[in-house]
Amino acid sequence: MSLDDAGPRPPVAFCRNCGTEVDPAGGKFCPTCGWTKTAADETSIEDAPTEVSCPVCWSPNPSTNRHCEQCAARLGHSEFRSLVSRGRDPVWVGVGAVAVVLTLIVAFVVVANGASETGVVPPIVSAEPDPTPAATEAPGPREDTAPVEPPGPLVPDGIEASSELSPDFAPGLMLDGDLTTAWNDASLHGDGATLTFRFATPATFDRLIITNLSDPDRFIRNYRLRGYAISIDGAPPAIVGELQDTPAPQTIELGGAQGSVVTLSVASTFASEATDSGPGFEELAIAEVEFIGRVSGES
Repeated sequence: MSLDDAGPRPPVAFCRNCGTEVDPAGGKFCPTCGWTKTAADETSIEDAPTEVSCPVCWSPNPSTNRHCEQCAARLGHSEFRSLVSRGRDPVWVGVGAVAVVLTLIVAFVVVANGASETGVVPPIVSAEPDPTPAATEAPGPREDTAPVEPPGPLVPDGIEASSELSPDFAPGLMLDGDLTTAWNDASLHGDGATLTFRFATPATFDRLIITNLSDPDRFIRNYRLRGYAISIDGAPPAIVGELQDTPAPQTIELGGAQGSVVTLSVASTFASEATDSGPGFEELAIAEVEFIGRVSGES
């Protein structure tokens, strides 16, 4: 019996890309070249393709060829699949997506580096309003703050005494800076004595330095200031206190009192005594007075 008498053969399928015989029910892709199978691939032995297309240059080749007659590419191998076949391959689709992402990243880096090199960086604008209010300057002329001058000597423009022994012992001698000269009252032992110092410009008074007498013999033989009361511009409260019985300069703190008239009232004295040079005198004597402070406009 001949082969023709054996009955019709079952249909077979051939890959349209490489011509390989494939099982119609064996999957969606050609096991040789990976080409996607379709219903049109199923054909009979009589319809088996006599030509195959080169997967590289698409030139027609006899199905018995193992290499393309035009470009020498190997026929029927998956590594020479056409671009169309690769475009339908899920693996190549993923590779393409990764390539697109990498391209975007490279483009971003190039743009950023270019902005850094030129020093021009686009500002970042926030849509949120700035909650910090802008600093405002008070209206009106500005005053420059001058440095505060340190306190220094303040010289009165005038001085008055309740009494004086003679012009040789005038109250102005308390301001001459000479400890050998002194003011003496009119032999009153200092009882009820007052000294008034006047300043042409109001001042801030920090302290008052008083020297009764520096010569030891004259210091003992004259009455010396002991208790005192000091007022500024006649306003209470007065500054009161006592000096020590010493020929050295003594300081009375005035505490930054302000004014232009300082009045010193004698509250008590140390009594005079006799020495080998002679008997004691009847006069209160003060050799020097010095004010320390600053003019009020400089404070």
